[in-house]
Amino acid sequence: MITGGGSGSATPAYVDAPFYAFQRQAYQDRTFLEWDFADLNVTVNPASEHCVVFINSQAAEGWDRPDLADPGSDQLVEIVASQCSSTIVVLHHAGVRLVDAWIGK
Repeated sequence: MITGGGSGSATPAYVDAPFYAFQRQAYQDRTFLEWDFADLNVTVNPASEHCVVFINSQAAEGWDRPDLADPGSDQLVEIVASQCSSTIVVLHHAGVRLVDAWIGK
């Protein structure tokens, strides 16, 4: 989600998604970057030094989230973390988000 909904929404002049920043840095460093935007049952390349998982939950004015956690996102984090000892989770969402299913594991 690029912009919020309702009276607090704004349209940015440009969008620089985190993935594009990773691509630019990998190109500059001449390192390998692998990604999967579709598969929730992902297989991590065993040569990976670090893994980054982005999870989110949408909400907007007049459209609240029904839960404080998302089982699908939690499962994705657990799958990646079980294969990559250096997993970084980036949360992008409105409000509180429970992380007890996977934090510190």
